[in-house]
Amino acid sequence: MSRLDELLVEDLLEKRIRESIDFISKAHDKIDGQLKPKFIDCNAKAGTITLEFPVMDWQLNTNNVMHGGMIATVFDEALGIFAHYFSEGKAALTSNITVHYLKPVPKGDSLLITAKIISAGRKVITLSGEGHLKSNGIMTNSAIASFVIAG
Repeated sequence: MSRLDELLVEDLLEKRIRESIDFISKAHDKIDGQLKPKFIDCNAKAGTITLEFPVMDWQLNTNNVMHGGMIATVFDEALGIFAHYFSEGKAALTSNITVHYLKPVPKGDSLLITAKIISAGRKVITLSGEGHLKSNGIMTNSAIASFVIAG
């Protein structure tokens, strides 16, 4: 049995992801809490989680769409929450992230980000992600990121 198979247990996955979201959501004075992530789904067999991030006025650029830096931030948050699950309680620090911008993310919608585990070693975790509009399912962004396990 691989390390991924050992860690990807449906009930445990959902429980820990929800705990992570609850923890960061209480940090109202930090960017993590201000993003207001919401658990939508997880699938241990597929190695995925889906989180919702509402598009809020303070995240908009002058074109009234979500600022590109904010899109990168919510991807970092979603993939980071999943990376933390695989780091088994240790800090998972972003070492790199690449975001592809395909379509604008409009005001008043939500971005659904599905994170997928690619590999989880003892020191480096790599994940990919796709962003879709909640309103119509259109894919707006994709990303890939690596996280280093501290300690």
